[in-house]
Amino acid sequence: MEIDIEGNPTHRINLEIQDRLPFSDAAFHTVLCLDGLEHLETIHAITEEMFRISKQSVIVSLPNPVAEIFRWGKTLLKENNAPTKFYGLPLVKPRDRHKWFFSNSEAESFLIHFAEKYNFCLKFKEAIFPKARRQMGMASLFKILSGPIPIFSFFFAQSMIFQFEKR
Repeated sequence: MEIDIEGNPTHRINLEIQDRLPFSDAAFHTVLCLDGLEHLETIHAITEEMFRISKQSVIVSLPNPVAEIFRWGKTLLKENNAPTKFYGLPLVKPRDRHKWFFSNSEAESFLIHFAEKYNFCLKFKEAIFPKARRQMGMASLFKILSGPIPIFSFFFAQSMIFQFEKR
């Protein structure tokens, strides 16, 4: 089942105006949210709802805004006033943009807060690095360095994947 505000989803729901999803507790075995929460003003309510409606697993990917700003800064050095996709101040109002600026560790703490309310625990997390770095074979190095020294993930990870399981 898919929830979206556009396209051909099974359920068309505007999550910007929802504070409760129209599903019963533990209605779905797995709830999957890929790069969606950061677009919502209702991020707190919808995050809590994901854990409420999941019976077993919640999988969330969130972008790394710090890395986006870092990439944007490099672009600004090459091109005058080049707006970033989801941040900055573009001349024309974008249809969609990120509404929250957070670090990887803030994202993790935020998700854990809501997970624990519904008896879920973090089972897996991984930093995802841009394709160019994977092709250069740098991803392994960054993953190794990101363990004890999370500063590399802070600046270079494109997004984070979190998997929560019911206790």
